[in-house]
Amino acid sequence: MAGLHGSTLADYLAILRRRKLIVLLPLVVVPVVALLVSAAQSPLHEAHAQVLLNRQSLANTLAGTTDPTVFQDAERVVQTQAKLAEVPAIADRTVAAVREAELTSDELLDASSVQPEPNVDLLEFSVRHEDPQLASRLATTYAREYTRYRTEVETRALVDARQDVQARIRELQDAGASGGPLLDDLLAKEQQLLTLETLQGGNATLVRAAGQAEQLQPRPLRNVALGIVLGLGLGLLLAFLAEALDTRVRSVDEVVDQLGLTLLGRLPPPGRELRAPQILVERDSPAAEAFRMLRTNLEFANLDVRAKTILITSAIEGEGKSTTAANLAAAFAIAGKSVVLVDLDLRRPSVHRFFGLQRTAGVTDVALGQASIEEALSRTGVAGLRVLQAGSTPPNPGEFVATQALREVLEEVAEHAELVLVDCSPLLQVGDAMTLSSAVDAVLVLTRLRSVNRQTLADLRRALEQLRAAVLGLVVTDVKEGVGYGNYGADRPRKRGLRAPWFQSAEQPAPTPVQTRSERQTRVRSL
Repeated sequence: MAGLHGSTLADYLAILRRRKLIVLLPLVVVPVVALLVSAAQSPLHEAHAQVLLNRQSLANTLAGTTDPTVFQDAERVVQTQAKLAEVPAIADRTVAAVREAELTSDELLDASSVQPEPNVDLLEFSVRHEDPQLASRLATTYAREYTRYRTEVETRALVDARQDVQARIRELQDAGASGGPLLDDLLAKEQQLLTLETLQGGNATLVRAAGQAEQLQPRPLRNVALGIVLGLGLGLLLAFLAEALDTRVRSVDEVVDQLGLTLLGRLPPPGRELRAPQILVERDSPAAEAFRMLRTNLEFANLDVRAKTILITSAIEGEGKSTTAANLAAAFAIAGKSVVLVDLDLRRPSVHRFFGLQRTAGVTDVALGQASIEEALSRTGVAGLRVLQAGSTPPNPGEFVATQALREVLEEVAEHAELVLVDCSPLLQVGDAMTLSSAVDAVLVLTRLRSVNRQTLADLRRALEQLRAAVLGLVVTDVKEGVGYGNYGADRPRKRGLRAPWFQSAEQPAPTPVQTRSERQTRVRSL
């Protein structure tokens, strides 16, 4: 894909099919890791208790004074109380009250948290412990000790004042006073301070003791579920990232759009029948039918150009150029044309292997005058098809293809056949094809799907624009989709019980026997 712009659902599904291993690997590994981590975790439970904070001071109301906290920000007051709950003194009292937990005050503070509830005057005390019952007791005790500690802090001044009054009363009583205005006044102040102390201590109240503690770990089902979600997300991310980094071209449409050429044929991947050099068009197979369709499309593309000498090239090596040239030449010959296949891939000649030929004199020998065209043309097992091999390898193939002698050889070869197909070296790797484009009538370009990248296509398009011959079209090889839809019209065994079509006569004559290949070729030549 060129990118995600304009992509359809089918494009995304195609990416997932191509990258299914990348998607499946995290989808399996992450949940398994989550399960192993859960199995290795020690039990841990958490309990919660709540304390209500009362900002209305009854003591100040009774005394007729103003509470300074009334004008403070409510959120700040609650945050202050949350910090107050974390002082070590409260933790010391809590662990002393619940000795079975075997915790220190620091361990309790590390295993607990005090958080204000949003928009309400509530503090939530949370304590984690491996024992669920101890977690509940610790949370409740922690909250209760906080309320007591806050009461002590807020009533400390009243307690000190009451203790001073009590000391003064004892001094008067020790002096023998049993009444009098001074003693009565001190006794009244003592009672008033005791009342204020009692009222002042109600600003923090435990409103919900900790219930049953919830289990924090291990939670294998939750962890596996999260692992599946995380693994799927990670797999999809990696799949699309790999697709974005992969510059290979994966669709025929993208190749056509990049090159701006007419698509003439789609050839199947090199399966077993294409691994060794072979001629396939004489068989009944999807690959053979693909070459026949290419021959037909090429004839239509050549109606206006009327090219007699066609150069076959590709962007880089390994794209099926020689295989296509040999089979296309055989397809034209079987259709009744007189064809000469010229091997001008002087660096790696291979056409002779498709027809089981021994290396003999070829193009270079004819150009040097060491052999004639008639002597150099090799007959093949396909009637009407001859091969002009590469011949002796010249010291500099790039200079040889630019010689006038080679042009004269190609012109003379064209006099011996109705169609000349020239197998040449890749266009982007050496300059032979660019040079030969001025010596031929047209060019046929091949590219292999999933082996070329977008940059290669861009370079190929620039090179095609510099060719001196007309480009008839494009052939894409290694295409799995849209090639070989089955052997239409092939004989199939008739199922039992099926009747003949209604339009068949019962006295219909027997069908004409199938002609042999030699009979077909003789009939074509006679036409």
